[in-house]
Amino acid sequence: MKNINLIVPKLYQYYYEEKLENDSNTMSYNAGYDVSYYGYNYDTGCIKFPKEKWKDTFKKRKQKNEYFAYIKDCTINRFVGYVNYRYNEKDKIYECGVLIEYKYRGKGYSKDALRLLIKEANKNGIDYLYDTFEKNREKALKTFLDVGFEIYKETYWKKFNKTVNGVIVRIKTDKCLPNISNIKTINDVLIFMKNNIRYGWIDINNVLHIGNMKNFRKLYRTLSIKEILEYNVGTCIDQVKLMNYLLNKINIKNKMFATRIYEGNDFNKLDEEEHMHCFILCYIDNKVYHIEHPNWYRIGIYEYKTEEEALSQINDYYIKLSGGISRPITEFYRVEENISFKEFNNYINKLDSSLNNKVKIKKYDELERWTFGIDTNQLVNLVLNGKKTATTSLYEIDSLPKIGDILMLTDENDNNICIIKTKDVIVTEFKNITWKLAKLEGENKSLKEWKHLHTDYFKKIDSNFNEDTKVIFEIFEVIEYVNNRIQR
Repeated sequence: MKNINLIVPKLYQYYYEEKLENDSNTMSYNAGYDVSYYGYNYDTGCIKFPKEKWKDTFKKRKQKNEYFAYIKDCTINRFVGYVNYRYNEKDKIYECGVLIEYKYRGKGYSKDALRLLIKEANKNGIDYLYDTFEKNREKALKTFLDVGFEIYKETYWKKFNKTVNGVIVRIKTDKCLPNISNIKTINDVLIFMKNNIRYGWIDINNVLHIGNMKNFRKLYRTLSIKEILEYNVGTCIDQVKLMNYLLNKINIKNKMFATRIYEGNDFNKLDEEEHMHCFILCYIDNKVYHIEHPNWYRIGIYEYKTEEEALSQINDYYIKLSGGISRPITEFYRVEENISFKEFNNYINKLDSSLNNKVKIKKYDELERWTFGIDTNQLVNLVLNGKKTATTSLYEIDSLPKIGDILMLTDENDNNICIIKTKDVIVTEFKNITWKLAKLEGENKSLKEWKHLHTDYFKKIDSNFNEDTKVIFEIFEVIEYVNNRIQR
């Protein structure tokens, strides 16, 4: 979605509506109707809207609860048109409209503005929106149908004293709310992002910023998946988080990466622009795909033969944008919600530190050996099948793993099975474990079942175990298979 926002104008901003409706190129579609309202020009379709009329129109819209908003392209900081809806007393329906200034037409504003308008209507309890126009306005009809409108009925009227055929289109306003149920492929993921997500952020004061990065370092906070979908916005950090969520939903393997100009944990350059870009790779049939949406200039899906090729080419692009400054690439594994840019940067630093100090694998017997404390072979099999990528242990009893730790996983007979690397470590109270985390263990069908079985197990180790007991939730990945069969 374009980086646009709907701005309900203040009275002094009505100059733009006056300008639009006095432009014959913009209003030509409106010519030729036999109507008698004030200021209408039959030949040009223009409507006079002098300053003395602004105040009455402003009051009327408030009194009748009519919605009228300018479409602002926040990237170029310009109004490009307007959208509106109002109640038709005669037909008992809400009629809507979109008008794009002539010089901005053909750039995709109508579709994105309509989507935002429909969402506003839904938020205000309006079930259906309608619009009417000539049937031969094929581009307009396609725009409305592409957004989700349907042809409700056909009609006709007089234009320049000739009968013209028209259509009435309508949409149920909940149809334009983000719907992830139909996403099946990486192309669907990109289309979803293009139709629903703008580049933007919500600050610590809950103020929406679209395409504007002023005070980003001071005020930014990461969003939850729910907030990204509700506000239709996200920075590269949030958008990659959302794409990771969507790809996981359809079981497509993916990895999240950050490329950046390195900054230490204690950086205080809060007035500078951000020097980080996050992106996502996914892996299908031995090929690597980069889905790019946050970077407006490179939106698309790019195919690579290997992960190394993808990382190299993507990073080279951002090194050039940085004036040749070296940029480390770091794989990251989660984005906590409601944290600042500085906190996210420090998380990436922590991962870099772990990777730089990781064990270099030379011989299997040099690695620390580890396995599960219960149902050992059953759980090892789940790891081998790719179903188990996490485990939980007691914080006060078990040693705390570190991100980047590399271990040899063994079966119950101490046979080497595979080498695993710790991707993430979460220390929290047992009651805070969500189903999103618990299902990574691959053992249970519900959070209730997971909690019941883990409570029984932990109470055998610690009789004082309860919901408030701290646990270690460790996420890992297999980096090398040594033996894909359990020795019995």
